Amino acid sequence: MPQHDTPALRPFEEMDSPLASMTTPRICCIPVSWPSGFGELARLLTLTHAACQRWPDLRVHVVVNRNLPAAALARIPAAFDLTLLDTSPTLDDRGVAAALDRCRPDVVLFDNAGTGRQCRHAKRLGARTVFLSTRPAARRRGFALDWMPWLDEHWVIAPARLDDAFTVWQRCKLTLAPHTVVRRLQSIHLPSVAARRTRLQRAIGCAQQPYVCLVPGGGGGRIAGATAVSVFAAAATAIAERTGIRCVLLQGPLYDGPSVSGPGLAVCAATHEQTVDLIEGAQLVVLGASSTLFQALAQGKVCVATAAGGAEQLLRARAWAAQKIVWAAEPTPDWRANVPPC
Repeated sequence: MPQHDTPALRPFEEMDSPLASMTTPRICCIPVSWPSGFGELARLLTLTHAACQRWPDLRVHVVVNRNLPAAALARIPAAFDLTLLDTSPTLDDRGVAAALDRCRPDVVLFDNAGTGRQCRHAKRLGARTVFLSTRPAARRRGFALDWMPWLDEHWVIAPARLDDAFTVWQRCKLTLAPHTVVRRLQSIHLPSVAARRTRLQRAIGCAQQPYVCLVPGGGGGRIAGATAVSVFAAAATAIAERTGIRCVLLQGPLYDGPSVSGPGLAVCAATHEQTVDLIEGAQLVVLGASSTLFQALAQGKVCVATAAGGAEQLLRARAWAAQKIVWAAEPTPDWRANVPPC
């Protein structure tokens, strides 16, 4: 039951990965994918971006729900092979098996997705299997008895300060599966680059001055009927008016509504690298309790967490606030009043 604690994982630079011994590997990425979410796909695209830098001849196959917004599908590089399913991969064993048969991967990455049957099929094709989990429900799937015999690695992604140890039953299961490597990661993101960060800050008018960074997830969520982007934009305007500190809103690739603006507000439809850079330079980060929250905490930021879409986000924000990991704010018209003084 090997276990490794790794800080923010900068892909394939700071740990020996399942790909390390391969010269031209084939990777199959299987993220959970619903029309309202983008975090799992974005995380796997970050991993494959780094892998492509290390192995220029890498072949990548992505298996996702065809009902993802066009903006999310557009983030998948044209050079990647793509299988579109009618639902999230977890619910389509036959579709995933057919994709694996076509891909014949060396490594399969399941991000909060998949089934034991899919994992077993990947192993029968000779692939190494990796399951990424960011929440307890997904983690339980990785510890299921129909998964563990076929699982090579389980990457548990959670903040370092989170009191979120394995249950006694999960530890017992690990003793029965000594081949499974467990890695505890704070986040998966590319590093911030100082020169690139300075250029970006200068371009949006916040160079050499403090600012608050607001991230409404992928931009596709809704809060009480309003778009998460519009709610966060209103909060950003209120913060700027109250404090005089400039705010930067990262709009997200899934947002397709009207442009937003406000006094003291800069809006940026950021790439992953730009998100990392703008969070790195921020004095405070206000964001949904989704994948980007893991990243911001790994970057050492003070965070205000709320819901930018999924109902589970507010539960996570409250639970982590109770452990003094983040501040929590209610996603109501007055939630911005809970933002701590800058």
